[in-house]
This record gives sequence, C-alpha cells and structure tokens, in this order.
Amino acid sequence: MHSKVVYTVYKVLNGAGHPTLRFNFRGVGMSEGRYSGGDGEVGDVAAAAAFARARTGVAALRLAGFSFGSWVGAKWAVQDDHLERFIALGMPVTVNIDGRTFDFLTKPPAPMLIVQGDRDQYGSREDVLALAARLKPHGQVEARFVADADHFFTGRLTQLAAALRGGLGLEER
Repeated sequence: MHSKVVYTVYKVLNGAGHPTLRFNFRGVGMSEGRYSGGDGEVGDVAAAAAFARARTGVAALRLAGFSFGSWVGAKWAVQDDHLERFIALGMPVTVNIDGRTFDFLTKPPAPMLIVQGDRDQYGSREDVLALAARLKPHGQVEARFVADADHFFTGRLTQLAAALRGGLGLEER
C-alpha cells in the first residue's frame, strides 16, 4: 500500500477525481492474516472491491495492481462483470514465481493498460508485448513502457505518472 509505485497510481487516479482505495494484502503491514499463496489474496481484492462499491455506490470499478498485485488483480478481474478498466504495472511475465503465470488470461478482463519499465527484470518488453498481442484479438489492450525504468520504476516516478495519465486519457491536474 505504501510502495512508491502504488502511491503514484493513487495520486494519478485520485487527482483525476476517481475515488481510490489502497489496501494491503493479508499479512502485509498491519493487515491481519497470513500470506496464502494467491487464493486468499484474490479474496482480499474481492473484499476491497465490495467495500469500494458499497462505499461509493459505483459498480464499475477501475482496478490497478503492481507486480504480484497485477497477477492477483487479474485473477479476480476475470471473475467480475463490472470492471471498467484493469491497469497492470510491473507485470512479472518473464519470471515464473511460485508457478504463477498469466496463462489463465485468455482475454483482457476489461480494457487493459499495462505500464512496464523497459528494464523490468521480472517482465521484459518482449514478454509484455507477447502477452498484449495474445490478448488484443479478444479485447482492448495497450502496453506503455517507461524508458530506463526497472521493476520499481526507480527514479522514474514522474514518467510513470505521465504514462498512466496518457494511457488513461487523463488531463494533468
């Protein structure tokens, strides 16, 4: 919740007037519970979405996930019929961590924006473009790359924010 990438996404969306909820997965920070390997964390996304919908009265949500959060978010998003946009940042598509791949994605769960550092050690440009090409025949997918950025967009947060605003069609405020 407090990573610089997650906070940058929050600032961009909140600055554009979108109600925004940041949360930790179970066992992270002050959150209760323990890491479950993915299934429980998908439930965390479901609980956060239900809370956001109840709080705002808005069914159509934008969901953003960074790194592991992009995988968990995508797992939840494919089950939800009211997602307005899915934003995946730092997708770990090159490195298979604990058997987690994005092979389950047969189509974008909603119009999808991928923002990736072009030097991301967990998701190469080539692998991100291959995923986007595989999904594009089945829905809207756009991949944007931040030049000279690693997985954590170190020293490139301004460029990350610009890539998000550009990919989402948001005016700078």
